[in-house]
Amino acid sequence: MNKNIYFGFDHYDLSQKPEVKKILDTELRGFWGDIYPNDNDFLPLEHPGKFRVVHPFHNIGTLMHEINYAGTFAENKSTDYLIDNNLPFLYPIGTAGGPWDWISKLVVKSNDGIAEENSPRRYLFKFIKERTKQAIRDKKAFIVLDMSFEGFPITHSSNESSEFLEFNLLKSLYKSLERENLPPEQLIFLHGNLIGEYQIKRFNKKYSIENTIKTEEVIWYETQVKNHPTNGSLDWNSLTDDKILKISQERFEEKFNQKVKNVDTMKKFQCLVRRPKTIRTYTMLGLNYYDLLKYGECSFSLKLKFESPIIDTIGTLDYDGIAPEGLDGRHYNGDAPNEIDANILLTEGIEKDVATYLFQHTQQYGNKDTVRCDDNLINFSKKLPLKYDTYNLANINSLDYDRKQYDNTFFSILPETWYDSMNVAFFSEKIFKTVNGFHPFILLSNPLSLKYFRKFGYKTFDIEEEYDVIRSPRKRIESILSKITDLCSMNNKELLNWYEKQSDILTHNYYNLMIQKRIRKNAHNIVNHLETIK
Repeated sequence: MNKNIYFGFDHYDLSQKPEVKKILDTELRGFWGDIYPNDNDFLPLEHPGKFRVVHPFHNIGTLMHEINYAGTFAENKSTDYLIDNNLPFLYPIGTAGGPWDWISKLVVKSNDGIAEENSPRRYLFKFIKERTKQAIRDKKAFIVLDMSFEGFPITHSSNESSEFLEFNLLKSLYKSLERENLPPEQLIFLHGNLIGEYQIKRFNKKYSIENTIKTEEVIWYETQVKNHPTNGSLDWNSLTDDKILKISQERFEEKFNQKVKNVDTMKKFQCLVRRPKTIRTYTMLGLNYYDLLKYGECSFSLKLKFESPIIDTIGTLDYDGIAPEGLDGRHYNGDAPNEIDANILLTEGIEKDVATYLFQHTQQYGNKDTVRCDDNLINFSKKLPLKYDTYNLANINSLDYDRKQYDNTFFSILPETWYDSMNVAFFSEKIFKTVNGFHPFILLSNPLSLKYFRKFGYKTFDIEEEYDVIRSPRKRIESILSKITDLCSMNNKELLNWYEKQSDILTHNYYNLMIQKRIRKNAHNIVNHLETIK
C-alpha cells in the first residue's frame, strides 16, 4: 500500500513564488530542494550576506529517496497546510557549519578584544513559527535535526585545537528544547559520529533522562558517493545482491586491466588536499621530507579564495558590524601570508614567510629537526601550489571527482577531516571515493577509525595497519609515513601484483557500498517514528 510522508516548512509557500525561486536558484544555490530554510531569521531576499545561513542543508531528503521503493513517498508542504489538515509531519532542520555556529554562545571580536554575545541566533529552535511549535508540543510532528554531514563530538570536547568545541553538544540540545518548551522525545537527531550512540546512551543514563531524544547514526557521504554519476544510470535499489556482486567483480576487472595497460607510466599514489588543515599540511611536509612527492599525484595549496555567492554568504558573518572569530582561520587558513593565491606559483622571495607559517601551523606534531626542519619547509614552499585533480584549487566540491584519478595510481593517502580526537569516528566522502574507485588506501584519521570502518561491513588492506591503534598523534603519523615509504619502495610491476592481491577486498567494499542497507534502515526508523502519531 502506497503512503505519503510529509516534510513541513514554515516558509514553503514563500519559497514557491517564481520571483523567490529565481533568487534561490541564482544567489543561494546551496539550498537543497528549492525550499526556504526552517527555523531561520536570515532573510536572504532582504539582507544578502548579512547573517550566516544556519541550516540550508536538508540531508534527510536523501534518506527518503532510499525508501521510495518500499511505496513510501516524501512530499514538501507548508506547515500551515499540514496542521489545518491534521496531517503528521517531519519538520527538518539541516545544519551548516559546526555546533558552535548554532548552539553555543557567539564569540565575537571587537576593538576591545574577544567577548561573548548571547545572540538570539544562537538559540536553536527559537525561530520556528509558534503554531508549528505547538504542533510539536501536541506530538503531531517531529523535528528532524540533521547533523549527519559531519562527525562532531556529542558529549565531549574534540581534543582538537579549537576553543569552539569545548562544550557538550547533547546537553545544549536538551537545554534548547527546554527553552522553547518542546518535548525531547519529539526530536530526531541525525548525526555522523560513529561512536555517538554510545556517548548518547551513557549521557542519558548518567543524568537519568527518561524522555530522551531519538537518534540515528547516518553515514551520509556513503550514500552520496553511491549515487554519484560515475556509477552510471543503474537503478541500484532494484538490483538483487547477486547482480550487484557480479557488477562489482566486472568493474574491478576493468580497473585492473586499465592498470595493466598503463603500468609503466603510472604514479604510485594520490593525495588530494583542498582544505589544508594541520594534519594534512604535516602529511604533505612528511611526503616531501622523505622524497615521496615524486611518486605521487598531489594537490595542495595554503590559501583558498572563494568566489561562489553561497560560500560568500555562509562564510562571512557580520552581526551589527562586529566580525566574529574568523571561519577562515579554522578551515581555510586565512591567516596564511596575504601574497598566497590558491592557483598561482609563489612569488620569489615569499618562501621564508610561507616556511614560517608552515612551521607554526604544524607545531603540535613536533619533529622540528626532521619534517619541520628549515630546509624541508623552504624546499616544500618552493613547490606550491601542487595541482593534480583540478586547475582551480579554490573550487571545493567534495563530491566532484574523476574516476581516472584512481585508474592512474595504485593507492590513496587519505588525510581525513578529524585526526586528534578520541571522541569522534567519522568518514567523509574521501574514503568512499576510494571504495568507488577500487583504490586501496592509507588512512590518516582518529585512532580506531579502521576498526569502525570494518564495523560497517568494509574490509581493510594487505598493509600492516597497527597505526590505527596508536593514540599519540605524532607517533601515528610517523608510523603512517613509514608505511607509505614501504609501498613506494616497490616498482610499478610489484605494486601491480600487490594491487591484484587486494581484488577480493576491493570487490567486497564496492559491493558493500552499493547494497546500502544501512541508509534504508535509517529511513524506515524515521518513518516508524512518524507512524506513532495518532
